[in-house]
Amino acid sequence: MMKVLVLGPHDQTLKRTLGEQFGLATSERINKGFITENEIDLVISYGYRFLLPQGIIDEVHGNAVNLHISLLPWNKGADPNFWSWYEGTPKGVSIHWMSAGLDEGQLISQQELQLSPKMTLKESFEYLGQSIVNLFEKNVGSILEGSAARINQKPGGTSHKTNDRLKLWNMFPLGWNTPCEDVLAIGQSNPKSMS
Repeated sequence: MMKVLVLGPHDQTLKRTLGEQFGLATSERINKGFITENEIDLVISYGYRFLLPQGIIDEVHGNAVNLHISLLPWNKGADPNFWSWYEGTPKGVSIHWMSAGLDEGQLISQQELQLSPKMTLKESFEYLGQSIVNLFEKNVGSILEGSAARINQKPGGTSHKTNDRLKLWNMFPLGWNTPCEDVLAIGQSNPKSMS
């Protein structure tokens, strides 16, 4: 039976979907030795804050999957929900094979979503979170079987680091309770110099 390692803070959510395939979970930085010692066959990352080195991806023979709450290639990296509103880019969720590049791997599946600008950032984040779990549930069988799609991402898109949002965060005194329409309006009135 395949042994799955879940990386990130959402292990209990994914554990329900993975069932007996679920092996270990951590939010801490791992190394190649961790994979070898624990005989991991597949890595699933969701909300993991570290970039996985190519050596770890190679150790699991490319069987490393990331769940990302953006419609890739838009909003690679940190805070994709915020940036989709601030920059007015498409919204959605994507599951992709991991590569050494940040959120650049081949797509397994993605879904474009229409979110209401009346939602707050927190509400839209929660909606995206449920949507990515639903998409994962639909694709987990093919991922575990090794038959999941490998579709090249479209060229272009955007990418962000945590510090990019922090430079702007003082404009949003309500923080994550800011209505998305306000984030969109502020973003439209400022230069798009962050992408």
